[in-house]
Amino acid sequence: AGLGRTWIRMEGEAGDVVPDAVPTPSTSRADEDIMICIDIDPEMGEPFGEPTGAMTRLEAIKQALNSFVLFKLGAFRKTAGHRIGVCVFSDEVNLVLEPTSDIDLATAMIGSIQITST
Repeated sequence: AGLGRTWIRMEGEAGDVVPDAVPTPSTSRADEDIMICIDIDPEMGEPFGEPTGAMTRLEAIKQALNSFVLFKLGAFRKTAGHRIGVCVFSDEVNLVLEPTSDIDLATAMIGSIQITST
């Protein structure tokens, strides 16, 4: 058997980050611990998308990650033991969230991430 692959295509109106294609779950649903690392350097506060300033790079990343968390922890909740953790990095790496299967906690912690000050 080959390796299962999952693809998510992200596109939408100017500045939007919307899942356009939902991956098809493979027949193999092994438990996964997924660690998400997010850059919080000041550049992440720059505008993303058009029209310029629709959202920042960090806001776009957080929106996409929340969609990913909802899919990964929601769609496979009954069939696999997926857990998602979060760390941030700038000059150093900091753990924000140990791997968890709690959707509300994961999305809240992603939402609370801020850009480092200069």
